[in-house]
Amino acid sequence: AGQGGVLTEKISRRSFGKLLGAQTVLASTVTLSGCLGGGGGGSDETPAPGSKTLTRAEFVATVSDYFDWAHSSEYVDQFKSVQQTFVDVSLGETAHAKQIEMALEESLIDNSLGYFYPEQSITREDAADIYVKAFKIPAAVSDPLTGFTDKSSISADKLASVKAMVAGGYMSGTSTTLFSPKGTLTADEAKAIQ
Repeated sequence: AGQGGVLTEKISRRSFGKLLGAQTVLASTVTLSGCLGGGGGGSDETPAPGSKTLTRAEFVATVSDYFDWAHSSEYVDQFKSVQQTFVDVSLGETAHAKQIEMALEESLIDNSLGYFYPEQSITREDAADIYVKAFKIPAAVSDPLTGFTDKSSISADKLASVKAMVAGGYMSGTSTTLFSPKGTLTADEAKAIQ
């Protein structure tokens, strides 16, 4: 029910999207840097917040928070199956557990291995894959990675995503000849992705 045309009861986000006739977010309408808030300088003893290496949990949380997705525990959907999760992610115990489960529900990440490893640093290739899935970045038409000498070290299942991010101008290499797919992503680097 609503007051003055305003919906006041919780409904599933899928139902709400259908109600509005919402379309998926397209990459051409989004600046990816909006996923991470403003950085800022730190003291001499601590690194600046933006230079901090992001954990997998922190990175996924920024994307989930950007879209403001609701966790399955926050709405009732009689047709919804039980929320999938990871062995190493527990609500109330793991930092950003709700956002991780929301990203899993939205298919940005998968639980084929059963573990998420939330405290490990996010790699550049994993970040590229999550961004491509979240923002529907179109596939690369040509191979933008020809100048990178470490192209063969990109995981086969992440290669198309890395190509899409580089071709779209959202990510570049760590140098003119290296993409560094297994390298870690800092908050500053994530904010620079646009």
